[in-house]
Amino acid sequence: MKRIVKIVICILFYFIVGSLASVLTAETADISTEPNFWELIRQKKISIDFKSADLDDALRLLAQQNNINFYLAHKTRGKKINFYFKDVPLEEVLNSILLNSGFVYQVFPAKNIIEVKANDENKLDTRIFNVKYVDPLVIKNTLVNIIGPQGTISVDRENKVLIITEAYQNFNKIIEVIDSLDIKATSNPEKSSAAPGEVFTKVFNLQFASASKIKEVVAKSLSEGGSIDVDEGLNSLIIKDRPGVLENIGDLILRLDRETPQVIISAELIEVNTGVLSEIGAKWIYQPGSHGQVLTLNSQYNTPPVVGSSAENLGFVTQPLGASLVYGEVTDKFRGLINALVTTSQAEVLSNPMITVVNNEKAKIEIAEKIPYNQFSGFDAKGNPQYATEFIDVGITLTVTPHIKEGNVVNLELEPEVSYQSGERIGIPIRATRKASTKVNVRDGKTIVIGGLTSNRKSRTVYKIPILGSIPLLGQLFRMNNDSVDKVDLMIFVTPRIVSSGKIEEYSSQNKQRLEPR
Repeated sequence: MKRIVKIVICILFYFIVGSLASVLTAETADISTEPNFWELIRQKKISIDFKSADLDDALRLLAQQNNINFYLAHKTRGKKINFYFKDVPLEEVLNSILLNSGFVYQVFPAKNIIEVKANDENKLDTRIFNVKYVDPLVIKNTLVNIIGPQGTISVDRENKVLIITEAYQNFNKIIEVIDSLDIKATSNPEKSSAAPGEVFTKVFNLQFASASKIKEVVAKSLSEGGSIDVDEGLNSLIIKDRPGVLENIGDLILRLDRETPQVIISAELIEVNTGVLSEIGAKWIYQPGSHGQVLTLNSQYNTPPVVGSSAENLGFVTQPLGASLVYGEVTDKFRGLINALVTTSQAEVLSNPMITVVNNEKAKIEIAEKIPYNQFSGFDAKGNPQYATEFIDVGITLTVTPHIKEGNVVNLELEPEVSYQSGERIGIPIRATRKASTKVNVRDGKTIVIGGLTSNRKSRTVYKIPILGSIPLLGQLFRMNNDSVDKVDLMIFVTPRIVSSGKIEEYSSQNKQRLEPR
């Protein structure tokens, strides 16, 4: 009986062990053949449109729609992308939006995680952050302490935007600072706790405007018990007043603290022999009372003047100058003609200066030389006359004051002056001057020309027999001097361009070619 029981027990044991082994083998086979999540979705085709989208929002949307978990080793917020996909595999979508944005990714199938990090941590990147609740200048004043030496921060206070250029590795800290500062106030403690007539102190930091200059304007909005002080070192206004008044003053300061537009004045001074202009049929004309055509050319180059009221007559004189000086907008044909004269050495470029000036401020371009002369200064102790060396400036001076108007039109106050030495009197040079003053409307980026500044240029040509003409004293017998006086016409081409401080680098000396009058 015992033997029978043992036999039954052994049979049951082997049956149970065999069943477990077959189950484990089946499960192992199922696990080994089951594809991971990445293999299941990498070829999934999706259609999606990202137009000026934040890369952070794009990844969040992809995660929600495709059940993916992203781990951002380097945060992507602030990076803007523009992509449109239609029936494209998910893997290609990720490659496009991440690799083209400076990021790489690594897939961890067992954990259903895709890690995203910067391709080069030290490479500079530019990102745009929208600020919701606070003044972006407040955030900038904090961020400047953590931005690296190559990083930059620009602020658009009107649109509440921060534009930051910095290394990828520093954006994690930057985003943390922005998030900690850009918080919506649940209540206004000043309003809730303020007793009637109670005043509070608030500091307003300015970015563009001068605190001392707008102080008087802001002071007009103070209540009877309010006060205002200026911290010139920080360019800040320190204001004490009731909470409601402080709120209104904050809105006023935000409107006043805007960047003043600037104007790049590009000038080109070209000297042309008057006879050459006459040969090609060009002649300066001024017709009083009709705003006059600047230049009359022969049929090959002639372009009719602008027709309309004085406000529409852009580029032509807006007040009488007389017959000696005329202004007008440059046509492409006339500009091409002058360039041809320069190329063939029939005209000479004297200078090509460029200057940047704030709107409504005066700028001066001077191209002059100093002519020395002896000026009697008195007698010494022995009665001998004493002379001091003095200098007289002659050359070209152009004073320009731009006034930006609506429609990208610049009203230029122009004061050109041309001076030269016309002779001597008792050893002192005689300085002759021709100058004028006028206003002219010019479209942004267009060129006007100032003409009619004629003068006489003396030149001497020496004809001599080789070798013999170079012998001292006796060489005078073998050479001849021919003095001539040529009448030359100075043309000043002026091109105004309206720019902001953020774009001035685009018009730096490396890109000066883009500013050349056309």
